[in-house]
Amino acid sequence: MGKIRSDKEIQAIKATDVQQKISDGDGLFLIVQPLPVGSKLWQLRYRFAGKQKTCSFGQYPLVGLKEARDRSFEARKLLSNGADPMAIKAQQKATAVEADTAFGETVEKIAREWFGKFSSQWVEGHASKIIRRLERDLFPHFKGVGIASVKPASLLAVVRRVEERGALETAHRLMQNCSQVWRYAVATGKAALAFSIEFFAICPPYPVTPTAAAEKCPPMPPPSRISRPSLTT
Repeated sequence: MGKIRSDKEIQAIKATDVQQKISDGDGLFLIVQPLPVGSKLWQLRYRFAGKQKTCSFGQYPLVGLKEARDRSFEARKLLSNGADPMAIKAQQKATAVEADTAFGETVEKIAREWFGKFSSQWVEGHASKIIRRLERDLFPHFKGVGIASVKPASLLAVVRRVEERGALETAHRLMQNCSQVWRYAVATGKAALAFSIEFFAICPPYPVTPTAAAEKCPPMPPPSRISRPSLTT
C-alpha cells in the first residue's frame, strides 16, 4: 500500500464535501473531514482481541507526518507486546487528569479564579458577558478536566465549534479570554508555558471589529505581581 510522500503532499490536499481517507500504510490514515470543517486528523486502524479499533493521534499540522509515523510505530510495538494502544492512551490521560484534579486545578476552577481576580477592573456588563461566554462555550467541554492536561488542539477545537455556528466575533472574544486564563495559569505555575506558545501559534487571526476591540481585556501583570497561593496554614 502506498505511503504519503511528504508534508507538502498533505498541505496540497483540499477538503471537499465528502470525507477523505488517505492511507500511509501499516494502518495509519490521514482523515480529511468534509467542509465546512476541513480538519486533517491522524488515525491508526488496528485489530485487538478480534475487534476493529481506532486510535487518534491528533490534528495536522500540529502533529506532522514524522510524528504521526513515530506514534504509529510505538502503538504497533504495544500491540506486538499484547497491549491495546487505545487502552494505554486512555489510562495515561486518566492518570494526568487525576493528578491535576487531585489539587482542584481544573479548567473551570482556574478560569473562575482568574475572573474573580480581574473582574473588579471591568464594568459590570462587560464582566457578565465574559463569565457567560466561559460558562456557555468553554466549561462544558472541559468538565472536571485539569488545566495542565489540556492540549492546544483540544482548546482550538472548542473555538472552532463557536466558529461553526457562525459566531466569528464570539470565537475571537473567547480566544482572547482563553489567552488571559492560560497566561494566568502559566504565571501561577498551574500550566506549562509550552501550551501558550503552541496554542497561539496555531490560532487563526480574526478581524478586529470595534465591538471586539471594546471588549479586549486589560493587559496581564507580569508573573512577579501575581500573588501565588501560600503553602502555610
